[in-house]
Amino acid sequence: MDARWERTPGNTRRTLAEALATITIAFVDAGAVYHDSRVLRRAVYSWALNKKARVNEPREEWRAAWSGLIIGRYPSRNSTTLWCCVVLLRGLDALCRKLDDTLPAAKTTKRKRAAVNEVFADAVERSYFTHNPLIGLRWAAPAVDDEVDPDCVPNSVQVRWLLEAVRQLPGRGPHLYAFFGCMYYAGMRPAEVINLRKSQCRLPRTGWGLLNPKGGIVTAGKEWSDDGAGHETHPLKRRSAKTTRPVPIPPVLVRMLIEHIARFGVTADGRIFQNAAGNYIDAAAYGITWGRAREATLAMDETCVEPGEASI
Repeated sequence: MDARWERTPGNTRRTLAEALATITIAFVDAGAVYHDSRVLRRAVYSWALNKKARVNEPREEWRAAWSGLIIGRYPSRNSTTLWCCVVLLRGLDALCRKLDDTLPAAKTTKRKRAAVNEVFADAVERSYFTHNPLIGLRWAAPAVDDEVDPDCVPNSVQVRWLLEAVRQLPGRGPHLYAFFGCMYYAGMRPAEVINLRKSQCRLPRTGWGLLNPKGGIVTAGKEWSDDGAGHETHPLKRRSAKTTRPVPIPPVLVRMLIEHIARFGVTADGRIFQNAAGNYIDAAAYGITWGRAREATLAMDETCVEPGEASI
């Protein structure tokens, strides 16, 4: 973690720490784990793996948990290979469980395993291992049914109902009407919509318009960012920092954005969408609003539509 800290964004630091904290606890000898595994995990995640946090002394309960951490030892030289496989499998299995012992989303397990694999690859480069022990290991994550159900994807009529329901909701509803419109009509990720600026929009009075999104606002957590801010601006997925993605938008979205800007204005840095305090829109906020729109609009057998899926 320390070697990569300076060249890694805060969100990636957090992802790596989550994976390493999970698998580190699983590597500990049975019977040597601190009596409260949640405290031990928090000590590893929030302090031991956080270069920024280690500037300060850990909390007393974290210190007690960390001092009791005893990494498993090889039983004997002849059984090293067997021990390694057993411990590695135990660690990989731990990646497939959340703290409440339920299964995480398949992409979460995949992301954590990739992070662990990267650490072992780095260990090989530094001559701690002669080869990556994960290579050739026969292991597969449990199947998780988290694919989008085609029956849950709303049709165009349902989308209009949902967007209108959002607009009619009190409080933040009108603020998020065009926000969800961008997700549907322009196929944008929530993080990209949050970062959308007026200068990136061509909004003619008639006909089609054009958006040029450039990156997204990602929640990193102030504990993991260099400047203590809770959010970071990332480039578009799998693209260079200065790359934009031109997106033609239909007249209906052009009108939504024009009306939104006229009613709510933009932030000092030109962002179109903001919360009541002028800050970034929180994922929990738009998630709650979308849930209320579903309840107000769709029948019981139609309410499986989630924001951020293929449907929106």
